Amino acid sequence: MAKSTRWPRLSRGSDLAQPLSGRPAAVDATLVVAPRGLYVAVFDALPPADENERDDKDALRVRVFSHDKRSFTEVLVHTPARTGYRFGDARLGKAAVSDAGVVAFAVGDRIHVVRPGGGASQIEAPGAWPFFDPLAPERLRLVVRRDGGEVIETHDTNTKTLVDTLRIGNSGNLPPQVDPATGDVLLYDGWYARDGGAFVPSRGGDGPGDVLRVGGGTLYLGRDVEQPDATQRRGRDGGELPVPEAFQAWRRADVWRARNPMLASVDGRWILGRSTGKNTIFDAEHLTPEALPVVPPQHTLIGPGIWALLDEHLAIASRFGLFLVDLRTGRPIGDGPVALLGLALAGERVVTLHEDGVRVDGGAPIPVTPAVEPALDGLRISPRGRYAAVRCGNAGFPVVILDLAEAREVRRIEPAAFVAWIDEDRLAVHGSTGLRVLDVTTGVITALGDLPGSACLGSDGAGRFFVGTDTTLVERDASGAVLRTLTVPKKLKGYTWPSELVVHGSEVYALARCRIFRWDAAGNCERLNALENGVGGAKTDPKFSDGPLRSVAVSHDGRWLAVTAKTKSHALGVVLCDHEGTIVGWTGPIFGRRSVHAERAFCAFRGNTLVVGTEHGDVGVYTLPA
Repeated sequence: MAKSTRWPRLSRGSDLAQPLSGRPAAVDATLVVAPRGLYVAVFDALPPADENERDDKDALRVRVFSHDKRSFTEVLVHTPARTGYRFGDARLGKAAVSDAGVVAFAVGDRIHVVRPGGGASQIEAPGAWPFFDPLAPERLRLVVRRDGGEVIETHDTNTKTLVDTLRIGNSGNLPPQVDPATGDVLLYDGWYARDGGAFVPSRGGDGPGDVLRVGGGTLYLGRDVEQPDATQRRGRDGGELPVPEAFQAWRRADVWRARNPMLASVDGRWILGRSTGKNTIFDAEHLTPEALPVVPPQHTLIGPGIWALLDEHLAIASRFGLFLVDLRTGRPIGDGPVALLGLALAGERVVTLHEDGVRVDGGAPIPVTPAVEPALDGLRISPRGRYAAVRCGNAGFPVVILDLAEAREVRRIEPAAFVAWIDEDRLAVHGSTGLRVLDVTTGVITALGDLPGSACLGSDGAGRFFVGTDTTLVERDASGAVLRTLTVPKKLKGYTWPSELVVHGSEVYALARCRIFRWDAAGNCERLNALENGVGGAKTDPKFSDGPLRSVAVSHDGRWLAVTAKTKSHALGVVLCDHEGTIVGWTGPIFGRRSVHAERAFCAFRGNTLVVGTEHGDVGVYTLPA
């Protein structure tokens, strides 16, 4: 385990919301889907208990879920002894799950087989690809190299015996694709029949590319889409079939999109193309492209990934966890949201921002319409809690102002990159068209001129606001007039464009390149080195390397700071600091595993408690030290 000073754990007093509204959490997980798509295996890390820092050998956790096309049910959970997930000595390898919920996965040179209800076994098979027979789910098949060549071995998981061995050609070290109707398997070089092993070659080209199971046949998708043979189609008998020009034109229109792996539905009747959050579906018979709505949330650091296509309507997706989505509408199936994009307080009420709108104390959503999606960290509440400003990431980058009391939209303004409430009725907005002040009650917009593109706004609603750039911090009154200009000292190492300004009375906290700086009433600026040192802050040039700090909140009395931080061993948590940045406690790893992306958490002080929300929707209340 990583060595560090032990920080006391903050006591979690209550839960305000469950992660993913109760859907299965799967943070930084490997997902595998059964041949007919009704079971999903999730492989992730189980963190050590009662540790302030994460162990380098996080334990592998294996879970299997079934679903009824609306919700998931856990049917298996297994933690093999002395087995790491990604960072340990024994790493997770290739895996599969059957249509009966049996899971097989590689650890080192062994295939572990675990059945729902108990019972586990192992098979010695170095480098094997496991897959299950859809006609006899108790039978596990392995593509493995034996005696100088590749074979498909069939094992009975009930009797733990070897049933059959079939010599094959070249698997290409690619995952086997199984036809759920016949049990035949498609490998890199062609089809192998379930019974008798009859072989039908299917690969259409010699260059790099993918072979996809489409209906009863195959589709070869070459990487060089400009070549005339980059897309080839063959029937089940190996004979060539024509490729519609609409499909070839779709591939040639965007080279990078065409090189992304496509996804076939479990019955082979549909194909899904995925690129930068945009989805296109094709009927496997005619291959005519049809654009689908985006699956929210898109304007975040980690968007949803489609892992299995069940039919033209239904898919299994994951964003920090599993959820079902209707592809024709782009909306998650089931109750509640799948993401939390922002959190703030309106008095004692907790206001949260989700992909489907704003919720007050977890109530019914106030939608942001028409069809605009909120941006990550896009929520700002007016000083007295009447209004919520929601910044959106769609075309135009609008800011939508909602009346929380009447649950309706009252104004919108665009474009906007940053917003800050000057007082209860006026909102400062900075975007590509300059700095403006919007009077929410009258709709009057006052233009205040241009700002540098990366300028940041901040205010505590006391009748003035601040503008931060890479060289200055400017205080303006409600009309926009400059009150004072503070220059960043040249000796202040690490200060650059601020990504967030948090104003608390006479002090301003600037989060700049993931470092925190504080300006006092006299205009002096200091860097909170104690905080950075406590979490293992970046020692490199800030022009080339970000630090571990991601957000900051200040208590009402100014005594405490709550900072989302990535620790020395890459756990993400919220640390509680005193005014000088000395850490006095923390929440523990809030995602339950290592932080590999720029995941966010949101904090707000409410009385003697700290409300913490994460991107996967976990909202809890922690008690502050006495």
